[in-house]
Amino acid sequence: MSDAKFKRHWSFVVCDKKYLYPAAAFVLLLGLFVSFYFRDPTQLSRVGTFIIGIGVWMSLRYTLREGINRTKNRTDSSPVLPGTNRLNMKFFNQIAFSIGDAQLQIHGFVLVVIGSLLASYGDIALIQLFPGSFDQ
Repeated sequence: MSDAKFKRHWSFVVCDKKYLYPAAAFVLLLGLFVSFYFRDPTQLSRVGTFIIGIGVWMSLRYTLREGINRTKNRTDSSPVLPGTNRLNMKFFNQIAFSIGDAQLQIHGFVLVVIGSLLASYGDIALIQLFPGSFDQ
């Protein structure tokens, strides 16, 4: 057995889709509530910008995890530990992390598109879906 302890970088938690999708859904529901409460459909359009921000934040995990790479250990850039025939697990972990980073970038892009649509057309959609609800 290995004595190596694997620690998760904090960016895995703050950029995780299992936390950010519910946050985006909560913001959307809050925007719907505020729009109906104040009878102002433009409130939903404002929510779109927050969802754009959540999408951008989700896609930043790679940047947060890697940083500037000033302190990156170059021995981890080889699949074999230098001077031995042993596999370098950190190398393979970096590959796995980069796959997860790419997936989160796609999820973040989807949230940016949804947020852009809400910011642009959210008020029009509410007026068309619920005619008479927003009469001043």
